[in-house]
Amino acid sequence: MARRDRKYRALVLPRFLAEASTDKQLEGPAQNAAYEMVMTWTDLEKSGELIKKKETAFDAQFLEEIFNQSLGYTFATDNPAKYSLERQFTVPGVGAADGALGVFGSGLPRCPL
Repeated sequence: MARRDRKYRALVLPRFLAEASTDKQLEGPAQNAAYEMVMTWTDLEKSGELIKKKETAFDAQFLEEIFNQSLGYTFATDNPAKYSLERQFTVPGVGAADGALGVFGSGLPRCPL
């Protein structure tokens, strides 16, 4: 496969994949469903379909399907008092990240992991 232009980064970073692959948090049907969802996105990336559109066309759906449905991170709409996934998280001095994982909620400091 040809080396990608730096503008388009890999969907999954290999250095994080190796570490996460040892986590047994998901097993059985939940693991199978998560795997199928990740494979759907992997196939879209491999086929070049993701590059054809702006990243923002997919970011909300990616966060919902991979991090919320597959991995169990929660949005503020799931539990405003305590949630673990925030879309368009502002990083001071840098800008907005597509998403952030952390412990967020009413009265809690906005602190990503």
